[in-house]
Amino acid sequence: MRRYGWFEYEQEPLRIRNYLTGQQLVVSSITEEPNVTAYAGRYSDREIDQPVRFSIHHNSQKATEIRFDYRELFSEPPPYGHWRRIDDFFVDALLCWPEYLDQMRMFFLHTTGGWRGGVWQPQFRRQFSSRKSGKPDQLTNYIIAEPYVLPLETPAPPAWRIIDVDTSATEASLKFELLPNSNVPYLSRNSPVEGFQGLVPFLERNDQAAYIIFSKLQPSSHRGEDPETLLYYTYVDQDIFFRFRSHPWYKLELGSCVDYGFREFPPRRELWTTKPLGELVPGDEPRPVENVLSKFSYLSYPVWLRVLHALGDAWPAWGAPRKKIEIDKQVELPSTHGRIGFIGDYGPTTTLGFSAGMKNSWFEVRYPDA
Repeated sequence: MRRYGWFEYEQEPLRIRNYLTGQQLVVSSITEEPNVTAYAGRYSDREIDQPVRFSIHHNSQKATEIRFDYRELFSEPPPYGHWRRIDDFFVDALLCWPEYLDQMRMFFLHTTGGWRGGVWQPQFRRQFSSRKSGKPDQLTNYIIAEPYVLPLETPAPPAWRIIDVDTSATEASLKFELLPNSNVPYLSRNSPVEGFQGLVPFLERNDQAAYIIFSKLQPSSHRGEDPETLLYYTYVDQDIFFRFRSHPWYKLELGSCVDYGFREFPPRRELWTTKPLGELVPGDEPRPVENVLSKFSYLSYPVWLRVLHALGDAWPAWGAPRKKIEIDKQVELPSTHGRIGFIGDYGPTTTLGFSAGMKNSWFEVRYPDA
């Protein structure tokens, strides 16, 4: 039996199974047409048994496209938890389709329909792309993450709204403390989320339990020649907070982050950070002040999945046109560095993540209608 990360594959019938969770896709029929292969089968886990259909479109002049349309599965909006569980599995499984495991080339997965901002949107489109980090026998150093399966009763997250300011500062910080002895960032659930209000725009979820805060405009340049600016944001919810970067080329980066902190301590295991290849780092492990690299963390699979969904939900709330911000002209910068940015730019496209439970620097999700 062939394995890739947490997926195992069988041929008769074609089956893709997450051996850690028991979730699986079993293909019951394959229809070949010119340049298109249609698949029908069933998704199942301990609580769901759902017929599914998808197709793979081949074109010698373009990248391969896998298409998965939820309008063909559901005649009426499914419960959020039901859809999310199927979606989390299928996005992951179809980006690890067995035909492409040994091919180091890009391909795309297009999905239509889904929940966004607390509303079922049948026309909601996403485009995922991926490439394997290496052949299966080259991934022996990669840690397979502990999986997370969303409970079926999970309600749809509320919508997001923007809290704007007339003129934005170029930098603002979330107020938190560093725990003695460990230097771990901490903000109690009983403490107010503050330090940035009135200085910069931010997004607030309607239940006031999560925030995305514009945190910093950083002048930069592309390869030392083309002026550009980098934008930083701070994500906060009821469990965690951290600051992450967005980039003109790499968009919203969910790789490394800065000042990853907890709102409960000691934190639950699913909230721990990881090392670059996925090894879990205990939440109470000290972060020495003298070690500059100790400020950087990597998201675990459950946290990455949570934040990926939150960014996709929240980002339209920035609105258009984007708010312009500019480094003070009295500040001297290299001639190649940019001064101007627009809050909300570079998203909602998000890069870096996981495939088959392993870190994947080739993961990307775009929103064609953004």
